[in-house]
Amino acid sequence: MIDGGSILHKLGGKNMEKLAEQIARWNDENKFEKCVDAIEAVPEAERGYELTLLLGRAYSNIAVLGPHCERPDGDADKVDCELLDKAIGIFESIRAEGEDKPFWNSRMAYALWMSDGREAEALKYAERWLELAPGDENAKKLIESIREFLADDGEDAPALETYGDADWNAVQDHIAKYFGDYDEVMHEVASEGIHLDVCVIPPREEHNYYTLVTLGMGAHKMNVPQELADQKLERVELLINLPADWKLTKEAMRDDKWMWPVHLLRWTARYPLRDRDTWLGWGHTIDSGDESKPFNEETKLCGAMLLSPGVFGEDSYVCKLADGGEVNFYQLIPLYKEEIDYKLEHGVDELLEKCSDEQLEVIDPKRLNIVTDADKIAHDDALME
Repeated sequence: MIDGGSILHKLGGKNMEKLAEQIARWNDENKFEKCVDAIEAVPEAERGYELTLLLGRAYSNIAVLGPHCERPDGDADKVDCELLDKAIGIFESIRAEGEDKPFWNSRMAYALWMSDGREAEALKYAERWLELAPGDENAKKLIESIREFLADDGEDAPALETYGDADWNAVQDHIAKYFGDYDEVMHEVASEGIHLDVCVIPPREEHNYYTLVTLGMGAHKMNVPQELADQKLERVELLINLPADWKLTKEAMRDDKWMWPVHLLRWTARYPLRDRDTWLGWGHTIDSGDESKPFNEETKLCGAMLLSPGVFGEDSYVCKLADGGEVNFYQLIPLYKEEIDYKLEHGVDELLEKCSDEQLEVIDPKRLNIVTDADKIAHDDALME
């Protein structure tokens, strides 16, 4: 065992960046136990995403390869399953921040691949890794290995929940009719549970901003409480409005500064799949899943609320399906922590009374806080009157 505390002292206390660099060197040198000792010397609350991810990698490497890589070929019969489960649990603890990042998905894929009976799960993460890092040869090799194994084992990847052709066309037509025409779609290369695309509607004369709408979330029927069963609330699609100058090029999408609203849409859309007892409806709020950590360092917004997309008219709220079913459309409104707390204590209506529709219509990462900046908002409203 090494003295992790002395390492932190030597590196300047909280200089996590230098510590991460040192851990990377130890990893390359197959000194996995040193990685674990140094990271665990940092209080858990101070580790943050990167160190937590590296801790999971270290435990995963020890479980598969041994403390000093004495099993370089990763003999499956000698894998420490208990330690591997611990690594997966560590990765799960940072899912909210990692699930749209290549490295996190790669570590989940490798850990699940080496876990007995979890190969199909591993494939999902490997395919997601390749989607986020197109052309990555390691991702391609892992996907090929898993697929060969599943084929030999007579097992297929889990089936996705998808719309039938008629419902798919109905939802597409509804989006184009009420929210706007679109030529660009952010397709999923790898999907989990549902195939979720994001339609990109560009700024137009009547709405000078981007509107991003999910297509595929409503294929899954949520577990709505029995007392609400007759209201046809089990199917949902989501949308979000972004300023006209928001960067949505492929290059910009590699930067979380611009990508986080897309992450938010996708993460929220799969919320009812992660917890089958959860459903999403009007007025519901979610947080970032990481102790109210902001979505990005450029903003303090850290949660969201679902509201009807009022600016597009009441007819936009619901898409009728041929079998009598309905798909409900909700607009995701990013919120600050204080706003979420206020809503939970006082209700949606009281929160909305404190602001104008214009303040919430389009995402502004730097907008005034409805709760803590109430005086400034009232002053601005008075000037406008």
